[in-house]
Amino acid sequence: MGAFVEWIYGIPTWAFAISAIAVACFLAALGLALFQRVTARGNITHNDVAGPIVATIGTILAVILSFMVVTVWQGFDQSAATVQNEAAALGNLYHLCETLPKSFATPLRRDIVLYVRAVVYREWPEMQRGSSSDLARTRAHAILDQVARFHPTDTRQAALLASMLDLTNQFLDQRRIRLFENQESIPPVLWGMMLFIACITVGGTYLFRVQNKRAHYAMTMLLAATIVATMVVIAELDLPFRGDIHIAPTAFIRTRLVANSQL
Repeated sequence: MGAFVEWIYGIPTWAFAISAIAVACFLAALGLALFQRVTARGNITHNDVAGPIVATIGTILAVILSFMVVTVWQGFDQSAATVQNEAAALGNLYHLCETLPKSFATPLRRDIVLYVRAVVYREWPEMQRGSSSDLARTRAHAILDQVARFHPTDTRQAALLASMLDLTNQFLDQRRIRLFENQESIPPVLWGMMLFIACITVGGTYLFRVQNKRAHYAMTMLLAATIVATMVVIAELDLPFRGDIHIAPTAFIRTRLVANSQL
């Protein structure tokens, strides 16, 4: 996304939504007023021709916006599942230490708790700014190092080591996916296309001749408000770890509470 719409995450969602809708309604009304002023002397109506054209363009825009809403919501839901999977893998790794010697289990459990704390208190605020935490990355590598240093003495411990390595790889993979999902967003060219088609759709309503001018203004402004409101939802859900509508580290907090209660 870059700087194209990233700045919106520094504004409260309600303020951004109200401002965007208000600006859209004002511009739509202003455009209609200017168009009517330029064409005030014309007596030809365009309803028969403009109707099918505007309906076709509006349908294309509706399909695109609907697809984008579904896509960003699925991405938001998938990101929440990624967080849950990462926390679950850490929790399972923590509990697996119960069957291992304390000389190995205690340092590993401590590293898991320190990593979860770093994610909750350091990395989550950094993610809202589009970054990540060096401390959390260091803690993650410490967990991997601890697991890799374990030397099994029998077949049971060898099986446990295989399970621990699998869980470690799982949480590291989910961490990488989580950080990637905090960067991957809708390309600016797609935003530009949606805005372009939206302007054409709203502008197409200027071609209609309506006897009641207030009704014409109201319908044009309602159309602009509906389109912009949908775009606001898309923008707010696009990056699921930023802004007011973001995924909270609830899964990690629960893991931290369980871990602390058993240390």
